[in-house]
Amino acid sequence: MATLHKATAFTKKILKWGAFAVIAIVVLIVGLRVGTQIKEYFFPTPLPPPTVKFGKLSPAAFPDNAVNPPTGGFTYRLNTLSGQLPNLPTQTYVYKIVQPEPSLLALEKAQEKVSKMGFNSSPARISNTLYQWVRENTPSKKLLFDISSFNFSLSSDFISDQDILLAKNLPDENEAIALAENFLKNIDFPQDIEAAKTKTTLLSIKDQELVPATSLSKAKLIRVDFFQKDIDKLPIYYPNPKNSIIYALIAAGTFGSQIVEAKFFHHNISEVSSTYPLKTAEEAFSELKNSKAYLTSYFGNEENIAIKDISLGYYLSDKEQNYLLPVIVFEGNNGFFAFVEAIRDEWIEK
Repeated sequence: MATLHKATAFTKKILKWGAFAVIAIVVLIVGLRVGTQIKEYFFPTPLPPPTVKFGKLSPAAFPDNAVNPPTGGFTYRLNTLSGQLPNLPTQTYVYKIVQPEPSLLALEKAQEKVSKMGFNSSPARISNTLYQWVRENTPSKKLLFDISSFNFSLSSDFISDQDILLAKNLPDENEAIALAENFLKNIDFPQDIEAAKTKTTLLSIKDQELVPATSLSKAKLIRVDFFQKDIDKLPIYYPNPKNSIIYALIAAGTFGSQIVEAKFFHHNISEVSSTYPLKTAEEAFSELKNSKAYLTSYFGNEENIAIKDISLGYYLSDKEQNYLLPVIVFEGNNGFFAFVEAIRDEWIEK
């Protein structure tokens, strides 16, 4: 019995000291992690130098300013929550964009796709890769289609069509999204579209121009915009920050809803990347003040713009480009948006 008692006591001691050891190890691990976080907060480990393996890059394909600044130019003041400029990352990734490969069967494949979109006539050749199809039905429609990339632009003379103006068969917004998605499936709906970002805009027609509508009952058309997913938690911006370069305009028709205008310009972003150094927020703000920014949106009348947010994003245009490039985004009052090239000037071709 004495031997059994000793064995039990010994086992209890082992369990007791084992529990202490486990607790000590857990405390040590947690302490090391907290200590590392504290150290990184006050003394962050420097990032490795940017790899810049693509060499110098072409500048972002900004169009001409969408906003006409006053004669003396805009003036800018900070109105951020902190009242200060943010600390932006010192470097970020640039991604290579997959370029379409030439194919002897490109025109044949394109014809198959455009026929699903309702165009069965013979096309007119505009360039080596760009062809135009025409459909004479009311409203008459034109389809400019790139047989290499499958990017396209659909237009029509819908603005004066009586069926469209009556809007008797205009769908609701969810139905409009489904109609636009099905239409784009004719050319293979992109896998990198973020469904949660899909946006609808109600539109009316006034003096032959599209204007916002206040309700579905007053709308003549519904615009559906599709946006690509964030890259490295950074949003992708297009020339108009509120709209996409992948969209469809849905209207009513004699026999139901129809798409009267659409644009599809999709960039296939690869996983091949390289890091590049970025301008500071101070440098970008200075460029904005010196009219070295793309002014993309503003609905106010004041010459002084209050900048309320400064962030980093990526930019894609409706032009061919080889790389997905970062931009510094300035957002201000009255719908003001401006983009500044984010990569440092020494890595941008002049």
